[in-house]
Amino acid sequence: MIAIPIGFTIYLIGVLYGIIAFLKKEKGLIKYISLISIPLGVLFIVFISHLFGGEI
Repeated sequence: MIAIPIGFTIYLIGVLYGIIAFLKKEKGLIKYISLISIPLGVLFIVFISHLFGGEI
């Protein structure tokens, strides 16, 4: 059960690095992929809350 918060923390660190790269105007495609993953993270939270019935 502890794997979900650990995985989500790693995900948030990756998104944070993507936002920093975007703000520093670094070149590359990975920063855009990281920013696209933000809505996927929101969908993940909705899915997990639905899966556990809101009892997290």
